[in-house]
Amino acid sequence: MTSVFGAFALVALVGTIVATWDSDALVYLSAMLMLVGGIAGFWYFRGQVLVAVAVLGGLVFISQLVSDMLDDYDGGSGSLLSTGMIFLAYGLVVAAAGWRFSCRTLAAMLGGGIALVAMWVTVVAIGILFQFSAGSGEQSAGADGLRTDIRIALVLGMLVAVALVIGYVFTSYPGYLVLAFVGAVTLPGTAVVVASTEHPLRWAMFYAVLGAVLAALPITLGWRHQREQTASAPQATQPPGHGAPPEGPPAGYQGRL
Repeated sequence: MTSVFGAFALVALVGTIVATWDSDALVYLSAMLMLVGGIAGFWYFRGQVLVAVAVLGGLVFISQLVSDMLDDYDGGSGSLLSTGMIFLAYGLVVAAAGWRFSCRTLAAMLGGGIALVAMWVTVVAIGILFQFSAGSGEQSAGADGLRTDIRIALVLGMLVAVALVIGYVFTSYPGYLVLAFVGAVTLPGTAVVVASTEHPLRWAMFYAVLGAVLAALPITLGWRHQREQTASAPQATQPPGHGAPPEGPPAGYQGRL
């Protein structure tokens, strides 16, 4: 409970600072306070809720940094893809940083979720630009570049889903598989909807089914892996005196007279 109260106190302090003074510098300062305080609190109290506070602090810091970068946004998809890749890299850093500690499961789930959401938002944002370009009749090299950026974001997101499946195979934690399944289904379907101008719903359904099949294959492999481990585990031996019941008295035994 100490770690929970510490997390609430840290978040409340940061929220008060940001709400009282309107300054970008204070946003950076508050984010660093959450990041450093969450890491120090986890190191001292071993409360995993403080890991979430630290991850939130880093996310706020990255978001403010990206917001300042987008002040000079030129309207192209390259900036959107670069922004998504920044959040993707942050998610991977979160997962890798927590892997050697007891918070590896929470860190991997948070990092994987951030990476998948970043790629999904990137696909949607670039897709909106593509739809505006298609609606204005400008089917040129610019539209092809938008399609390419969507494909890049899609491939990166699917690689994150594959990494989560690999994590499930090695740890047997089902949360990784659920997150990978959601990413494998939603990313291809969304990419087809926003990048296709002819029968988008049909293609979205096709790729959603394909993503579900691709996600079901690792589920089967993981299930078989668990069964093989269970079958190869040594069977417990019975302690002495608990085996088969003793045989009856020998033939001809009359008992005590």
